[in-house]
Amino acid sequence: MCSEIAKRIIANLPLAIARNVDVETELLPHCFVGDRLPREIESQAASLLNEFVAKLETDLGPRRIDFDSLAVRQSNEGPGFLIVGADATVFVGPNATKYEPTLVANLAHESVHLLDATSGGASWLEEGLAVHFELTAVARRYGQEETTNFERCLPRSYNQALEDYRKLIHLDSTAAFRIRQEFGSLTGPTASQLRTVVPSLSRWLAFRLVRKVRMRPA
Repeated sequence: MCSEIAKRIIANLPLAIARNVDVETELLPHCFVGDRLPREIESQAASLLNEFVAKLETDLGPRRIDFDSLAVRQSNEGPGFLIVGADATVFVGPNATKYEPTLVANLAHESVHLLDATSGGASWLEEGLAVHFELTAVARRYGQEETTNFERCLPRSYNQALEDYRKLIHLDSTAAFRIRQEFGSLTGPTASQLRTVVPSLSRWLAFRLVRKVRMRPA
């Protein structure tokens, strides 16, 4: 885990995001800079990330930040992302270089969060979409059996977010696109606002979808 000094360095960077701040990446703690991927995997990872971001922009609209650079590194802290100014780094977990479907899943999941790059935690809606998108990416490349294995291994919180997201798109398959078009982000709208886009959405489910969560401990 990061040292207390490292935690203090990023104390004012919710979700490890720094916007328009003059920070040299080399000065950040190693656990937030990560390790370079093996060369053969680095190229594949960059290609996958760009593919996923392009797919999401086609389906959900353009990302909020037009990054000057988009890099992929590995972190023992697990998947995540860091934005310093207009430079974004996506981190994959320690198993991503050992098992290709994990690399695909990590990159697909984090690419959803890059769309809005919201500070202070993502909404349950955004997390549900991220899990849905990663499973879809795994299914397209490796088939349903592999996808089922991934879903079985999801932590409980991710399974719950996925279940609620599936309930939403059962009511309206275009809900995520319409919410983002209406409010500019999947994180931030209120429960009442979600129900203006999807009137058949129950108050209870709308409340669950808009709450902000941290799916992994800091």
